[in-house]
Amino acid sequence: MKTQGEKVIEYMKKHGSITTMEAFMHFGITRLSARVFELREKGYAINSDPVKVKTRDGEKVTVARYTLEESPAE
Repeated sequence: MKTQGEKVIEYMKKHGSITTMEAFMHFGITRLSARVFELREKGYAINSDPVKVKTRDGEKVTVARYTLEESPAE
C-alpha cells in the first residue's frame, strides 16, 4: 500500500500540481501541508503558490497549490 506522500508525489507528476481540496477529494488527505513538509525533508523540491478557488457556496478563498520541481537524488 502506498503512503500518502507517495500518492501526492505521483499525483503531482501526473497532473502537474495538487491543492488541499484535490488531496482531500482524491485521497482523503486532510493535512496536505504536513505531507509536503515531510516530502521536502526527504529532499523533494516542492513549490507552493496561493490560488483563489470557489467554495461550494460560491465564496472565493485562497488555498495553496503545490508543484513538484524535482525528485531527490537517488
